[in-house]
Amino acid sequence: MWFFCACLIVFRAQDSEGTWAALQAFSFGKGAGPQVFHVAWWGLFAGLYLMHHLASHLRKHPQLDRVPSLLFPVVYGATWAVALAFVMVDHPPFIYFQF
Repeated sequence: MWFFCACLIVFRAQDSEGTWAALQAFSFGKGAGPQVFHVAWWGLFAGLYLMHHLASHLRKHPQLDRVPSLLFPVVYGATWAVALAFVMVDHPPFIYFQF
């Protein structure tokens, strides 16, 4: 996630000084103004990573290994099809191309 956000900062910046200042504010919490990436967020990310690691490595339901591997994309696609049925028709789609 950090790498992706850093790439967005680098490729969307207008000059190298602004890029360096934005990367410092994002990574180390150094910057002017309220929109800085505070160092305390690293603790939150570390906790979320630990929870993700434990959840992905603990096997609470071994019977899920018997479910066919093709079942997940089918259920996932069907869930999106049902969810998209409830989208407002009058809402214009937001399409953003970055070239």
